Amino acid sequence: MEQKHVGHFIVLILMITIGSSKAQDEECEGYQKPLYCYECQSSSASPNYCSDPFNATMLTTNVSICEGHCVKWVRQPQPGKETYIRTCSTRLKIKMMINIVCVEESRPSTGEICFCKETRCNSAVGWRVSVLVLVCALVLFNELT
Repeated sequence: MEQKHVGHFIVLILMITIGSSKAQDEECEGYQKPLYCYECQSSSASPNYCSDPFNATMLTTNVSICEGHCVKWVRQPQPGKETYIRTCSTRLKIKMMINIVCVEESRPSTGEICFCKETRCNSAVGWRVSVLVLVCALVLFNELT
């Protein structure tokens, strides 16, 4: 029984170490690796190559170098009509502080805009992996206590 807890503790420490080393990489001054973001836009009235689940292998999917944050913006201007935008934050005209978070819209339309700072992170897959890591960490923490 004790070995089970030790194994969970080691996995939890590894997850924290990997996460903190990634955060340190982002905070380093000097050379920064180029950030690449997916570039596409589609609505329910057009072919949904940009919608979820996102298919990065589509021939119409572009990737561009970004000097800001990658963005995934899902809007619902009218019930039943959705617009998907994947781009770089420097290409948007928005007046808000940009952090690595998702923000929900409420008026005049509904939707969600998410910002991230890793290459090609504005695909749906990247968000699911982050949630999976968080859930695993919580389960392991629960086992230890």
